[in-house]
Amino acid sequence: MVYYLLKILAAKLLSSTNIKNQQAAIIATLLFAISPFNLEPVVWVSAAKVIIYALFYLLAVHSYCKYLEAKKTLYFYLTLLFFIISFGAKEQAVTLPLCLLLLDFFYARTLKDKLVWLEKLPFFIASLLFGYISIQSQGKELFESTNFYPLYQRVILSFYTFSEYFVKTVIPINLSYLYPFPFQIGDAVPLYLWIYPIAVMTFLVAYFRTWLKIKWLTFGTLFFAIHLLLVINLLSLARFSVVADRYAYMATIGLYFVLAILFLKALKCNYLKKWVVGSGLLYMLYFMTYAHYYSYTWVNNLTLKSHLRKEVRSRSDFEKWKIKNIDK
Repeated sequence: MVYYLLKILAAKLLSSTNIKNQQAAIIATLLFAISPFNLEPVVWVSAAKVIIYALFYLLAVHSYCKYLEAKKTLYFYLTLLFFIISFGAKEQAVTLPLCLLLLDFFYARTLKDKLVWLEKLPFFIASLLFGYISIQSQGKELFESTNFYPLYQRVILSFYTFSEYFVKTVIPINLSYLYPFPFQIGDAVPLYLWIYPIAVMTFLVAYFRTWLKIKWLTFGTLFFAIHLLLVINLLSLARFSVVADRYAYMATIGLYFVLAILFLKALKCNYLKKWVVGSGLLYMLYFMTYAHYYSYTWVNNLTLKSHLRKEVRSRSDFEKWKIKNIDK
């Protein structure tokens, strides 16, 4: 599904031949498939709902692309149906209306057209309903966890979390089931964390001044950002990890699409071709090797807890961050 979707989008976003579009889709799909950052929802049975949600989410996006191209209402209703099924697996599916608006923009539909918004109305209504259901299902925990950190600290944490998702997608290192928050509730924000909002804002300024008109780059980065909106800790959820690999499963498609196109464009430089091919192969070999090695962490509860102990004990603030029963 990732391949077929990216193949369609490449044809819209790239002024290339059909072969180049296929190559971009193949490379991006391969990165998505072998990425160690995407390993958790595949090997961990408790995260199987991520795979189910992603499947029907991709079917919904694919159906909507078909609707935009063929203008057949059947595809529109299929999009809505797949959206509902996707949410039935995982609440992260509520981002679909924003994703559909992103597709509208790149299919050259004007957002001033009333029809565009009327089409999205059932999706936004469903998202609000689904969001309410999610809040009710989590009960008091959700509201209590939202008050863990003051708003200004959550803003800083959101920049940090977004940056961590970005880095671990492109260069997956030190992957773990649990990533404790970088500072405790009630503590002052460490000075180094202020670097993240500054770095992200600097990137955004450069992006809007220089790269905004590059369709494939804009689409890939926005696709990545949209699918992380719910999990960057701006509105904290009832969980104890600042980052969770499984939450980025859909989002990574956007960045791997960008990396695939950058790789193909770099190949056009004849004097760098050998270096680009060699670097690309080493990059994929790293992904495969790390994914294979990391898969042994998920053999059973004992191997997972053993890995988690090592990760948490390596922290300088381990004594503060002791997790209940971690040593059992």
